[in-house]
Amino acid sequence: MVKWIAHRGESFDSPENTMTAFSLAAKRGADGIECDLRLTADGKVVVAHDPTTVRMGNRVLSIAESSWSELSKITVSGIFETEYPGEKIWSIILS
Repeated sequence: MVKWIAHRGESFDSPENTMTAFSLAAKRGADGIECDLRLTADGKVVVAHDPTTVRMGNRVLSIAESSWSELSKITVSGIFETEYPGEKIWSIILS
């Protein structure tokens, strides 16, 4: 049986590694979702592929050298800004 794993969510049709991309994958019936995780300077786990926000973000920051507070203000809509304006990096809470 072939399984459909959405790479960074539905990253072909929406901003990668965002809730929009993951929701679209679920809506389309994906069997699973692959995502990328990184640590911020203050130890928060965020969903992001690249070590910086240069490719997807509206500001350039190093994820490992930035706080969650700084990163939470970045818009990561990338080339999908018209269709999905204001997409944000999000943090995963681990307890």
